[in-house]
Amino acid sequence: MPAFLAPLVPYKRLISHWIAPGVMKGQDVSVAKAKKAISNYMKAIGHPKGVAELLLFFCEEAVGMLLWCEMDDESYYAALVRMFNQALITICGLPEAERALVSRAPQSIEIEG
Repeated sequence: MPAFLAPLVPYKRLISHWIAPGVMKGQDVSVAKAKKAISNYMKAIGHPKGVAELLLFFCEEAVGMLLWCEMDDESYYAALVRMFNQALITICGLPEAERALVSRAPQSIEIEG
């Protein structure tokens, strides 16, 4: 695991828990609490590459949740679009050598047509 990923583990756990909870166990989805994990990382560590990684992870988890179960929640979709936009903006702000994350971005959202 690359060194910059180690501090992200607890934040990724929180994102995963809140964006794609065990709905079969009656756990609620909370986009706000998932976003709060990213905000907390930004306050505590704030490395731009880590922020980009968390933003992409949020998108991947959200898409995974949508593929697993159908959700009719417009705010969930809107949060996903906003977060993906923020991920792209953050990645574009990284030094070119650190933009390897971009290779994951197109895989984060599949458009079926």
